[in-house]
Amino acid sequence: MPTIDIHTHMFGYGWLDMIKQHGAPAYDISDREDSREYLVEYGTPACALEVEAFDYDKRVEMMDREGIDVSIVSLTSPNVHFGDEAISIATARIANDEMAAGQAAHPDRIRWFASLPWEYPEAAIAELERCIALGAVGVMCVAHIGERHLVDPLFAPVWEALDRHAFPVLVHPTAPLGAKACELRL
Repeated sequence: MPTIDIHTHMFGYGWLDMIKQHGAPAYDISDREDSREYLVEYGTPACALEVEAFDYDKRVEMMDREGIDVSIVSLTSPNVHFGDEAISIATARIANDEMAAGQAAHPDRIRWFASLPWEYPEAAIAELERCIALGAVGVMCVAHIGERHLVDPLFAPVWEALDRHAFPVLVHPTAPLGAKACELRL
C-alpha cells in the first residue's frame, strides 16, 4: 500500500517574491539566529523556509528518505491572502503554476491542492476552474480569511463551485482571528 502525505507544504520563489513585496506589515521574511530564513506572521516566526519547500527534486529526495510515495503539496498560511485584489489573484496564479510545474516534473510523486483568492469569489471560481484543468486534486484554505469565517456568505459561491466538482478542501490553521501585526524583536 502506498504512503501518501496529504499535509506537506511547498512555497515557490514567485510566491516568496510576492510576499516580500506585498506582505507587510502582517507578513515578512526574516533571518533568525539559527541562520535560516523564516516566514514571519504578525511578528512571530511561523516556519523555516527550507530548501525542500522550494525545490521539487529535493522534496522527492526527502520523500525517498522518509518512505513517502506521493505528497499532496499545498501552500501554507497566509496562502494568497495579502495585498489587494490584484495581488491576491496574481499570487494565486503564481503559486498554482509553480505547484502544477512540480507535479509535471514528478508526475508519479507530486500532487497539489490549489490556492484561491477567496475574498474575490468570481476570481476564486475562475482560478478553481483553471487549476482543475492544470491537475489540482483539491483546494487548501486557511481557517479564516481576513476577518471572515469560512461560513461567511461572501464565500458561498466558492463553496458551491467546490461542491459541483466534489473537490476536497484542506482547512489549515492560520494566525488567530483578530491578530494584529507587531514589531519582531530579534
